Amino acid sequence: MEKCSQDLGSSTKAVSSAIAQLLGQIVHGNENYTGRAARDVAQALKSLAQASRGVAANSSDPAMQNAMLECAGDVMDKAGNLIEEAKRAVGKPADAEGQQRLAQVAKAVSQALSRCVNCLPGQRDVDAAIKSIGEASKKLLASSFPPSNKNFQEAQSQLNQAAAGLNQSANELVQASRGTPQDLAKASGKYGQDFNEFLQAGVEMAGQAQ
Repeated sequence: MEKCSQDLGSSTKAVSSAIAQLLGQIVHGNENYTGRAARDVAQALKSLAQASRGVAANSSDPAMQNAMLECAGDVMDKAGNLIEEAKRAVGKPADAEGQQRLAQVAKAVSQALSRCVNCLPGQRDVDAAIKSIGEASKKLLASSFPPSNKNFQEAQSQLNQAAAGLNQSANELVQASRGTPQDLAKASGKYGQDFNEFLQAGVEMAGQAQ
């Protein structure tokens, strides 16, 4: 899984780079070089397809497998549209409308590539942790604090414990970022949970203050 995930990451970068080269050649009206750039895009897409199949094959989660293959398929569809627009635009660098359509389909490919990478194990869990932290942080926007059955000392003790737990989770998250996607998934989930607890303790502590 780790090797396939790395291959997927590198192949998405290769697709992006090849597309940038393709667009550049079209803008300069270089028909021969445009053909070469288009072949480079196709080759990078082939590597992306192999990597996405490898990621899916290494996963035991049917939902993740389907999401990975659907996102990779979407990249292929969007890239196909890009090649068609490139074929129309080549040799017509002064066609503003054609250039605009080309930019739009290129953006669609870029967005599809991002969705593809976000399907990777670990990445999804990191995104979920980010989302949970964002949701928890909305508590800070409230105009009043919820009632608490704790006294000041108890609230302070809880906040200290939660801060220590969050600090430990942060260290574990940093270490996990150097490990496997599974390590990162586990650590980011724990960090999100501990952040929630820290924020709740902080809100309760603030509620004790006049």
